[in-house]
Amino acid sequence: AVSPLIGDLTWNGAQLQKSDDNLNWAGVDYSFSTPTTGAALTVLADVPRWTVWDRNSTVDIVLKTGSLTNATDAQLLANLATNLAHLGDEILQFGTVTALQGENTYRLSNFLRGRFGTEQLMQHAVGDRLVMLEADKIRTVEYGANELDALRYYRAVTNGTRPLSSTAEVTQVTR
Repeated sequence: AVSPLIGDLTWNGAQLQKSDDNLNWAGVDYSFSTPTTGAALTVLADVPRWTVWDRNSTVDIVLKTGSLTNATDAQLLANLATNLAHLGDEILQFGTVTALQGENTYRLSNFLRGRFGTEQLMQHAVGDRLVMLEADKIRTVEYGANELDALRYYRAVTNGTRPLSSTAEVTQVTR
């Protein structure tokens, strides 16, 4: 999922670019949709056991874009993409959304924590960025066998702008 760093309601998407050498870049895919984004107003507590439901913790969020909905326990367990969010460095799912006083302000609770290998990244702070990992806005890019274990650089560049110098290193290790 690609989103603006700041909740820019006029953001018009981005191009995912790839490089073999961090010098020469080629477009891999485009995104023209803005995911639901926000920021934490409170700290989501760390939990000692991420393998069970976290029914005690809450985090208050102010949304910059999009909207949030409730999901039952059964819905969360049946579909790993239901209410899937990236908060700080952790990927989690939440079941309950409670509207609070204040425009676009919500309390999230009833969590499945440390999803997709992020159980070591459950430390949070006020201001943590929330990006909903919405299934209809996530794309898969196919790569050939020659890409396995090859170092590649990726960056997302907002459509109509020049790229920043920051990049991320990614090694393809699975099919």
